[in-house]
Amino acid sequence: MKKRSCLGLIGRTALFYLACVTACLPVEAQREVRFRLLYDTVVVVSIEINDQGPFEFILDTGTDTTILDVGLASRLSLVPIDVMTLTTVSGKRTLVRSSVRKLALGAVAVPDLEVLLQDMAELRRLNAHICGIVGQNFLSHFNYALDYGRRSVRIELGSELRESLSGERVQIEMSEGKMLVPAELHSFGRTKVRLLLDSGANALILFRKVVQVRPAALGASLFGADSHDNASGIRMGQVDALTVGSRQFRDLTVAFAPAAAGNTLRLEDGLLPTALFRVLYINNRERFVMLNPTILAAHSRPVQPARRKSS
Repeated sequence: MKKRSCLGLIGRTALFYLACVTACLPVEAQREVRFRLLYDTVVVVSIEINDQGPFEFILDTGTDTTILDVGLASRLSLVPIDVMTLTTVSGKRTLVRSSVRKLALGAVAVPDLEVLLQDMAELRRLNAHICGIVGQNFLSHFNYALDYGRRSVRIELGSELRESLSGERVQIEMSEGKMLVPAELHSFGRTKVRLLLDSGANALILFRKVVQVRPAALGASLFGADSHDNASGIRMGQVDALTVGSRQFRDLTVAFAPAAAGNTLRLEDGLLPTALFRVLYINNRERFVMLNPTILAAHSRPVQPARRKSS
């Protein structure tokens, strides 16, 4: 039986490329996949597997391997390969490993993708349509913009997004496939941390007590793609501020994951919910992220002159 952490080996294949029709194509015209939100933060997209679907999956940048519900795996006649141990926020789980011939999201597809099979009854109780979680072993193959305002994933097929967006670049540290960004916590002092970009969580989560916190505000709660079923072991608090690059967030709720779950052995200090930002451009090729980038004027939609009415 294989053992590994929540993020393991991620294969590298060629990035998919499609030339723009024109040099000044606006960002809005790029390949775009709409999503819906659960609990205002959790991204749900439609994907196709082995040319079947669409199926609704949670898009989770904090999860290593794509996970399928065992019922969907049965419908797709997936063949088990072996079993492995997966470490999540809520503890360790032993899951069956398999693979799919092709997984596609909008304009991009990854062939021969490793997947894990899990009974997702807990997630289905929250939303009956969820069939799985699409993770980093798929998402790391391309660059994309996660836009919460438009509720869309804009997929970069060449370098069109990179050339049309401007903003501060925060370098991503890739470690065992994890997307880690440097940050600073302010609460009874300042503490530097490395946080995992996570689109599957709705709160800042820490795996070890690196900073003192104030008591949490009444009504604070936690939901995550892999933590919802063990919320009883999570303690809540608040920090004065969190700084990522030049962005600062004040009076944030923070959750401390149970030490018994093995979280103190993780490389990262905690999880950074991507929903804190309006837009993220994630460049896997050059390993950086832009937080709330702006569209360059040269790539904005040109304003057409008003037509004069003939007399």
